[in-house]
Amino acid sequence: MGLLRGLLEGTRRGTRLALLVVVAYVLLAAGARWVAPQPVQDLRSLDLMNSSIPPAWDAEGRREFLLGTDEQGRDVLSGVLFGLRLSMGVGFAAVALAMVIGLAAGLLSGYRGGWLDAFLMRIADAQLTFPAILVAMLLDGVARSVLPRSVHETLGIPVVIGAIALAQWVPFARAARVGTLVEREKGYVQAAQVMARPGWSILLGHVLPNVLGPIVVIATIGLGNAILTEATLSFLGVGIPPTSPSLGTLVRNGSAYLPSGAWWMVVFPGLALAGLVLAVNVAGDGLRDGLDPKQRSAVS
Repeated sequence: MGLLRGLLEGTRRGTRLALLVVVAYVLLAAGARWVAPQPVQDLRSLDLMNSSIPPAWDAEGRREFLLGTDEQGRDVLSGVLFGLRLSMGVGFAAVALAMVIGLAAGLLSGYRGGWLDAFLMRIADAQLTFPAILVAMLLDGVARSVLPRSVHETLGIPVVIGAIALAQWVPFARAARVGTLVEREKGYVQAAQVMARPGWSILLGHVLPNVLGPIVVIATIGLGNAILTEATLSFLGVGIPPTSPSLGTLVRNGSAYLPSGAWWMVVFPGLALAGLVLAVNVAGDGLRDGLDPKQRSAVS
């Protein structure tokens, strides 16, 4: 709580506004089942007679469909809310997994040093030469080729989460390693070593709490990257299964009907995705500035 309070005190108004927007997105995603006008996941609620209706303010629009409907008669607003829930769920899960992998690698690398440090950091350096989206596509493709086709739908979301996490663990590992290299030379760590405390106890009880500051910032920025990566994978048709559409899937499906004039099918999911990623990135940049004493003094 002290870390969070310090970060919020050292951030600008724009950052706080971005955080409020992110919180609003989270609340809308969490309450999609109750907020959405139509249960789009229930096929019995669909009516093809309601297909391709423009937004409510259009002359041909209807009140019950504020943002219009898609080609299958699904309410676009409801689709955006449910897609938002899935995209944010995948993003949070991927960042959490990447943070666990990166923290484990960074703490061990910085604390043990030697060949383990060199080995893990060379793997990280090699991965940095490839764009994260290409790494995620490669891992997703390998998983789909190895797994039986019958489980692709069931394991599609976990595969995407794992692929994004394995593509984004490097920043966490490098930040944790740098922090561990600094902390292991301090007196309290050396005192714990003299007392013959186990290495895992020193790392979890002493080192980890003191390296979490930069990790929180990286996680915030990484959330936007994870959501954008998932949307890109889904847009390319290699991400979330079509039976569980995310924002990227909605943009992909809507783009096919853009030439016919049904602009609302792609514009509103795209705006929701862009607003979410922008708010997360602005919040992450602000939190990073809040951790910098020079920036914090400038704000105050």
